[in-house]
Formats: sequence, C-alpha cells, structure tokens
Amino acid sequence: MRTPPHPDEAFAAAIARLYDAAITPDLWPDALDALEPLFGAMTAHLFTWDRLAQRRESTVGAHSFLRTDQDWDYYHRINPRRKVLAGKPLGYILACNEHLDSDFVRRDEYFNDYCLPLERRYLLGTNFAAQDHLLTSFAVMRTARQGPFGSREKALLRRLLPELRRALLLDQRLRAARAQATLGQSVLDALPQAVLATDAAGRIRHANRAAEALLTAGTMLRQRQGGLAATTHAETNALLAALRRAVEAAPGATPGPASNLILHDEAGAALAVTVTPLDRHAGLDGLPEQRLALLTAVPMAPPRADPAPLRLAFGFTGAEAALAAALAGGQRLAAIAAARGVRMPTVRHQLRAVFDKTGTNRQAELVRLLASLPRAAPSTVPPTPDRGRTP
Repeated sequence: MRTPPHPDEAFAAAIARLYDAAITPDLWPDALDALEPLFGAMTAHLFTWDRLAQRRESTVGAHSFLRTDQDWDYYHRINPRRKVLAGKPLGYILACNEHLDSDFVRRDEYFNDYCLPLERRYLLGTNFAAQDHLLTSFAVMRTARQGPFGSREKALLRRLLPELRRALLLDQRLRAARAQATLGQSVLDALPQAVLATDAAGRIRHANRAAEALLTAGTMLRQRQGGLAATTHAETNALLAALRRAVEAAPGATPGPASNLILHDEAGAALAVTVTPLDRHAGLDGLPEQRLALLTAVPMAPPRADPAPLRLAFGFTGAEAALAAALAGGQRLAAIAAARGVRMPTVRHQLRAVFDKTGTNRQAELVRLLASLPRAAPSTVPPTPDRGRTP
C-alpha cells in the first residue's frame, strides 16, 4: 500500500509546481491540480478581474475546473462573495460560509443559477495581488457534500499566499520579457540586412531572418565546424580577427571603431560586413555575462564595368567587351543574348574568346578578375567600330 506523502512534502511539491507554471504558463492547470488535495477541494482556479471594465481579464483553472464562459462576467458582477471581498484588505481570506448563510444561498440568483449547478457550494478564496485596475484572486471550492472549509484550510492558504504572489510576479515578468523579445525579433526580421550576434569564435547566438537566409545560401557567409566562415581562408581569418577585437574589448572602455570587411562569393559578388561590440549589460539581470559581437551584412550591388577600358586592357572586340561588362554586372548569358538579340551559340563563341584573352576558364573566375580591376571613370569616347569582326 502506497504511503501518502507527508503534508510538508506535499506542500513543497505543490509550491515547486507553482514556480514551474510561472516559467511555463501551460503548466498552470497542473499546478492548480496539485493544490486541490492539500485543501480537500474539488477544484481550484486563478482569475484576474478588470475592476474598471467590470469584466474578466484572464482565468486559469485546474483540469477539474469546468469552463463556463457564457454569462461568466455577468455572474461574477453579481457574485456576493466578490462583494464581500471588495470591502476587505488585500490578502483577506474568505470562507464564504462565514459570511453567507444557507438562507441567503437558497434565495440568491448567483448561487442557484451558477454555483450550485456546478456543485461549487463552498469557497475559500482571497484577492492577493492588485495592479492598477486589475485584481487577481485565488480560490478553491467544495461541493455541498464535502462541507465548508475550516481553520486548517485558512491557515494553509495564509501560508501559501507569499508563494502565490512571487509565482504570479515571476509569471508577469517573464511574460513581459517574452513579449519584448518577440517584438525585438519581429523588428530584426523586418530588416533587409543580415544581423547576427556571435562570440569570438564566430559561434552564432542569434540571427535574424535575413541572416538565416544568407547562411542557408552559403555563397558568401556560411557555418563551418560550429563557427562562421567566408569562401576563402584569408577572408575567414579577417572576419574572425574582427570578431575577436569586438568581443575582447576592455570592459567599460569606449567601443573602438567598427571593423568593416568585404566578403566575396566564387563569382565575385560582394557582401559588406560590419562588426561592432555588443553591450555586455544587455539582457536579464542575474544571467551570466555574455561577451558578444554584432555582425551586420548587406549584399553590395554588382559593379557596373565600363566596356571601353576592358577593350584597352585585354584587346576585346566591342561585342566581347560588352559581354564581359555584362557578366561583371551579374547578368546571365541567356539574359545577355536576349537583350542583344543574338543567339546563344554566338554569345558562347564570344565568351570563349574572352576566356582566351583574360587567361581564365570559368565565368566565376572571369568575374572575380574583372571585380579586382581598378575602377575608371566611365568613358565618354564612342567605341571604335570593329573592322572585319563578327559583332
């Protein structure tokens, strides 16, 4: 035969459930379930009443608590128990049978139309927290067969009240923090640029939606062995050095200038990256200090190469120079062919000539070469017509 837990052990276990519920709100019904046997009650519930609007703000009950949403606000407005508590100080413990006798219950609309059909004859409750116009109450209830609550249950509720207040306060603070975090994440996700928080090794602690998309693409910035990496060793080393400088800045010192880097993909497209220290005091009080860096990244518009200098540098024909400039600007071969009104075999023939004259073998290699060239002011001199060349 199983030995029932000692009352103090059962009380401690029920208190632990309250704090679990404060951290994970879905557990509130379980926490209230744990309180029912302590009071010998058939159900328990918490609710918050808006005294200004005269309506329920929120209700949570044990699993045995039957929800009766229809007309609930009306019956609570005429609830004689609530009216008795309204004239008492916060924390006053009400055993309803001590204020409302059997004759009153027989005549009262609230009891006959609402409580008694639900078998909630006896109540032990209190208003234990108030904020502005909101009043939060706790109550346990018994059927007529179970009988009224007595001095033992009143003493137990008095012992429970400080824990209830602390659990409620923790619940409210965590809900506010979650709401603030949700708002902050929504703001970050609405930004077009990638935003990441990382440690000195490039391990990601947070990333917005644009950053997740950038990392998923993996063409300019990616995750490798738990940290951030660029496409080349040199760029990866420069990125990690910038992260270390940001994270290891002396505590309390004025943040130094941000580190600005340009990362590239294999095709030569560029990503502008800025790394700055994050405020180390941000976050919830009591949590371990995290030394992090803030990284923001924005794709750079592809450079618009001028065909004229390319002709001089590589001996391109006019058509070849135009093709190379278009590729450097991020255009695809099919789009270039369509824009110029020529067939793909013609464009591929010109591309092979461009490869030969630049010593490259692939489009990505060609684009990187062109991106590395110094930028000259666009030429205003009309190109010389090609003689004897196929456009």
